[in-house]
Amino acid sequence: VRDMDKRFNFIDLFRGWAVIIMVETHALNAWMDAGFRNSDWFSYLNFVNGFVAPSFLFVSGVSFALGLHLKSDSLSHWTPAVFRQLRRLVMIMGIGYMLHIPRFDLDAGFPFLKTEDLAEFFLSDVLHTIALSLIILQVLLLLMRSPRKFAIGVAILSVMALFGTPHLWRLEFGQYLHPAFANYLNGMHNPLFPLFPWCIFAWAGAVTGVLFFRNLGTSGEAIIIQRILQFGVVIFVLAFFSDRSPITLFSYDNFWLTSPNWVLMRLGVLMILFGFFWLLDVKQWHTSKFVLFIGGQSLFIYIVHLTVIYTFTGHKATFPLLEPHWSPVFATLFFVILLFSVYGLTKGWVLAKKRFFPKKSY
Repeated sequence: VRDMDKRFNFIDLFRGWAVIIMVETHALNAWMDAGFRNSDWFSYLNFVNGFVAPSFLFVSGVSFALGLHLKSDSLSHWTPAVFRQLRRLVMIMGIGYMLHIPRFDLDAGFPFLKTEDLAEFFLSDVLHTIALSLIILQVLLLLMRSPRKFAIGVAILSVMALFGTPHLWRLEFGQYLHPAFANYLNGMHNPLFPLFPWCIFAWAGAVTGVLFFRNLGTSGEAIIIQRILQFGVVIFVLAFFSDRSPITLFSYDNFWLTSPNWVLMRLGVLMILFGFFWLLDVKQWHTSKFVLFIGGQSLFIYIVHLTVIYTFTGHKATFPLLEPHWSPVFATLFFVILLFSVYGLTKGWVLAKKRFFPKKSY
């Protein structure tokens, strides 16, 4: 039986590798010459990189289910734990906005916000979508109370979002809503991560987590992992061949953005990875402290690596030293340097927190 007080290594392994690939994705996008994007090898790398955001969302849903498993009573009723949870999620959403905060124009003698930056400020990034998806889960949990009813409700909500996304993306919400709200509902003016369809990965992660943690430490733990793996393979295969079928089950405008088939194919891979990392943990085949640490500090690393990259890169850079014209070899070298630099900064941050803000014991 697992120790309920310790972190679950396979969750941090999953998230840790997602963080590493995320840093690689942003580093190469920022520093590698665009001409190399037409190479055959880059198409394969880009395919792998495309699973970073779904992985973060999926694991965030699993982590929500873990919290429910450990603190079911306190999270399913209005308690201080719920307020702490909501406060943390609002903070994550606030961090998302801070990472896109507009620049100030000082030429007029008074710091005015640059209006051309406001459009980007109101875009929904992955942190916004994670936070809002989990807030919706928390509200649903307060309504459903029991984990079983909660999982059923989330599953129904996920199916509705899956098949509703193509229709939502055809609506011009900007006619009725401010961009701060409209951009959450579809990608018509939001090229980043609108709530739909990205929330589906977080919600599916929550359902997967509830099913898994209900069987944790019992003879059914390995069985439920087999079921999750089988379901992942089935939905991937069905979605893959359904899109190539002459029979059209549903319409969509863009396979890569709104297609239920593409969402299900991604979700199938995520469920397979969930079982894969569980196996690595149980068999102790992969116990890298480096990856585990990165997975446990993903939010701080997300903030720091983006801050570092865009402090030195792009038209908004404070110190524009690195431009996107490097070869894959040099861009990869910069990525490795960035990864270990961020790792060192994170280590320092964790040590500083332990020294200056020690956790109180009651």
